[in-house]
Amino acid sequence: HQRVPELAFRQLRTVFKKVLGYSPIASQDKVKKHREKIMIVKKEDWKVEVKTIFRNKQGQEKEISKETPVASVKDLPNYIEKLAIGESDELDFSMGYLPVCFDADAGGGRFVASFTFLNSLDTKVKLHSFLLFEGSDNRKNMEMTLGEFTSEIENLQGKVRKIDDMDLKIEIFA
Repeated sequence: HQRVPELAFRQLRTVFKKVLGYSPIASQDKVKKHREKIMIVKKEDWKVEVKTIFRNKQGQEKEISKETPVASVKDLPNYIEKLAIGESDELDFSMGYLPVCFDADAGGGRFVASFTFLNSLDTKVKLHSFLLFEGSDNRKNMEMTLGEFTSEIENLQGKVRKIDDMDLKIEIFA
């Protein structure tokens, strides 16, 4: 399936307005606002660094490391706030705090660290990754990658963030 360029929609809007007097296609501003609401994460939120990662936790190659790209969020507290604002329609803030649960999983040759909000109205878990690399979850890798987030995560506990004009205290779970 091919994507239709933005220019084609602009031209169609103009044609509809001239022929029909109105356009059934949403204005460019409405499309931009909707896109920003549903596409919250931007590539500018992330950084990719090459680190020396141990790929295997067991076996003959467990002590062999390799230069590996590691993708991670640049500013975790702001990233959490940004996603909470984006999901605010789906979250229950009646308790006056934002429960954030962190988790990590290694398997299939990759490691992913993520978080979710525990106050979802529909009780579904929506994971938000903040660290990703190819490799295992051995101690050396964890210190080098996830260790960078330790103080940020510790400092989140009890911090107040403004979400939907409400001051919410962050509660951390793991």
